[in-house]
Amino acid sequence: MENNEGKVLEELRHELDEIDRDMFRLLEERMDVCLDIAREKRRRGLAVFDAARECKVIEDAEANCRKYSEAARKTCETILDSSKKLQRSAMNIYLVGMPNCGKSKLAGKLGIELNRRSIDTDRLVMKSEKMTIDVIFDRYSEEFFRKAEHLVLERAAAAGSLVVATGGGVLTYEPNIQLLKNSGIIVFLNRSIDCLLHAKLKNRPLIRAGKESIIELYNERLPIYSALSDITVDPDSDDAVRGIISYFNSFIAGNNIG
Repeated sequence: MENNEGKVLEELRHELDEIDRDMFRLLEERMDVCLDIAREKRRRGLAVFDAARECKVIEDAEANCRKYSEAARKTCETILDSSKKLQRSAMNIYLVGMPNCGKSKLAGKLGIELNRRSIDTDRLVMKSEKMTIDVIFDRYSEEFFRKAEHLVLERAAAAGSLVVATGGGVLTYEPNIQLLKNSGIIVFLNRSIDCLLHAKLKNRPLIRAGKESIIELYNERLPIYSALSDITVDPDSDDAVRGIISYFNSFIAGNNIG
């Protein structure tokens, strides 16, 4: 009798193990699809997270598992929370700020620390257009450059998991704002004006007139950087990289959302 009871228990456990294997296989597939959806939304500049959609998923879980609706709700909430963390972890870190504020250098450091690829949008635009930024501005226009820059940003948004050093005027072009906001966090590198006045002027068409143009551009863009960025750091601080990583980890966990 005892042997038969033990056999029944083992058979039930085996059945449970089979169900678990199927469940976790499907969970893995679900997570993969979540990443695909997030990638497409980033590419299109759409918000990754949809509160109404989330409520609908939970309601459907309860409806499809009426016998254990409370367990279905809690399980679904846990899965959704894990899915959102996974999606946030694949978002980009965008570095914005004035010319010569250290975006490219800091992007490289962050890339090493986070084991992420770092890119520079100015360099990618020059590579795609086969000319320097100065030449693009002079031969075509700033608008031409901004459109080329936007295409580079669209590709970066779709790729995800990047550290992106952007051009100084990236937030002055309206289509870029939602794209960056919905595909990553925006970090403003607020270097002091005294340091900015020593900017190298090559391939920086908006400040090549010298110090007066740098000060004018700084005063014009400072409110834009401040208003649209998620976090502001001093790029010359020893804590700059650590501060950005700490913020991004909190972002992934959902602690500084909204």
